[in-house]
Amino acid sequence: MTDKCAKCSKTAADAGAPLKVCSKCKSIRYCSRDCQKDHWKVHKKVCATNANANIGSTINTSSSATNEGEPLEVHIEKPFHRLNDKTWLHNRSEKDVQKLLIDIYRLRMDDTFKFDHMVENDSLYSGARDGTNGFKNFLALLEGKAGLLPADWSAEKKEAAIAFGQAEPEKLLFHKADKETIIGRYGNSQMPMQMRLFGEQVYGRGVGGQAGAPIIQLQMQMESGALHGSTINANRYR
Repeated sequence: MTDKCAKCSKTAADAGAPLKVCSKCKSIRYCSRDCQKDHWKVHKKVCATNANANIGSTINTSSSATNEGEPLEVHIEKPFHRLNDKTWLHNRSEKDVQKLLIDIYRLRMDDTFKFDHMVENDSLYSGARDGTNGFKNFLALLEGKAGLLPADWSAEKKEAAIAFGQAEPEKLLFHKADKETIIGRYGNSQMPMQMRLFGEQVYGRGVGGQAGAPIIQLQMQMESGALHGSTINANRYR
């Protein structure tokens, strides 16, 4: 039977994105945060019972790969200008694109769990053995967003990116990644913010529902030397 949103009965095909699972009981699915909130009065009566029933299917809590990886091969000037132009992944090496795509996906799964209190199907947070199928869902969604991928993106490069995430020794798609993991891997404290802003362009929604456009504009001014600080609340993008 096709999974449907518990509130509005939309399927993933109807919603245009994978359904999310209640992070507590992992048995009820929703097409959006709004549907989850609207349905909570009904769902909370059975959520705890369902959670207890699923207690044996605990979420994999292993840390991300111990190898921190290497810095990016190509340095990109003014990355927030690139985000604004939706060319953040352009003019990078193939290896850099593979690495970034996998980590954008892994960070988004962690953020969805921590800030939205939901889990994506086929992710480590839903109990999957690895995140390969979830990463494929992410790539399919990204391919539907015109211009975000490099111009030379192809089916072969897609398969290469998936293989990169499964490869020894890191096996990235078998491990979770949070903000600290990303900073450690890239040696750049702003990389989580950049990845979250790019993720918003893919998913159409910012982390915890926060809009990223004002943050991009502010960071662009800072890249241009017009500002030296920020009063915008960007905590969930940092």
